Amino acid sequence: MRPGFYLVRVTVDPADHILETDESDNTGWAFIRVVEGAAPTRDRVVICERGWGESPWDPHSESAVEPFWWPIQQSSPAPLNGEC
Repeated sequence: MRPGFYLVRVTVDPADHILETDESDNTGWAFIRVVEGAAPTRDRVVICERGWGESPWDPHSESAVEPFWWPIQQSSPAPLNGEC
């Protein structure tokens, strides 16, 4: 993957097969940055922001308050100033 910023979006139950009390929270997103690194660390992913809705630019979207680190990031250092 080339270094840069990406928007990752996931929708669960798009065909509405599961009965739910709230259908408005089925899409989530993460605004990430792939940071180029040299061996042995290689490239890593920094999660700049995450939330529910179509994207961070959707006026109905809701950002998560607490930072969320994917399991693969456990071995990566926290984002440095200016990485997002």
